[in-house]
Amino acid sequence: MNMKKSNSLARLLMAATATCLTLSSCWNNTTSEKNEPDKIVYDTLNFEKMDSTFSTHAQASFTANIIYPKQGPENLKRNIKEWTNEQLGGYYTYSLDTLEHVVDYYADMLIKNAIEELDEYAERNVSYTYDWVIQPVYETPRSISYQVYNYNFTGGAHGGRYITYATFRKDDGRIFGWDMIKHDSIYAVREMIRENIKTYFKVKTDEELKQYLFDGTNAYLFPLPVTPPVLTEEGVQFVYQQYEIAPYAAGNPTCTIPYEQIYSSLTSTAQQLTETEENEE
Repeated sequence: MNMKKSNSLARLLMAATATCLTLSSCWNNTTSEKNEPDKIVYDTLNFEKMDSTFSTHAQASFTANIIYPKQGPENLKRNIKEWTNEQLGGYYTYSLDTLEHVVDYYADMLIKNAIEELDEYAERNVSYTYDWVIQPVYETPRSISYQVYNYNFTGGAHGGRYITYATFRKDDGRIFGWDMIKHDSIYAVREMIRENIKTYFKVKTDEELKQYLFDGTNAYLFPLPVTPPVLTEEGVQFVYQQYEIAPYAAGNPTCTIPYEQIYSSLTSTAQQLTETEENEE
């Protein structure tokens, strides 16, 4: 059954907004009034679903807030919907034309599995929560950067948070991730991340940084994050997932390398994506 969960959704959106702020400039939902055939116009899907099991009085809830282009280049609209489906799980095999049907599919699947588990294993009054925010967070004349923020709580001391990104080229919908970095620049970018991540941990030396990382994490040959880099207003952002290089208390270690520092390490194709209206004038 559908029920309102305004408090849960509000907390989720506040968390996602905080993550957006690490990008320095969250996406501004304003569009030109000009009648341009390729103008991108966005729509928002707010979805909520909940169910409960009477034997344990526990409940499972699913919320999603998704901002997607309803008008714009066809390849861009299609690729963003396909990418959204993949982020939600990649199981939905039907038409993606109606995004609400896609989201409802995953809500049903997750809630059904949760109720079965809660009914059999969970202690009394334990609730499972699945919250999603998928939205653009930065835009240039040639690209849109998208963020997925997913929070799950399925018992235990705390929930789990997953954040990932993708950069889309507007005219054809191509998705960019690690392929925006030149092959022969990976080592240099690794070094940039190691130096810039120190700001996140508020340290200055490699020895100090090492104290915040897992024992197996090499503070000198720093690991690249599994999450793709993303274009932001201030530069290229890199984010690590929880437990990837540091304990849960460290959150999602994040750094942004300014364009003037990383520009030469970007492919020529990616360099074009960084152009803003100010650059092009």
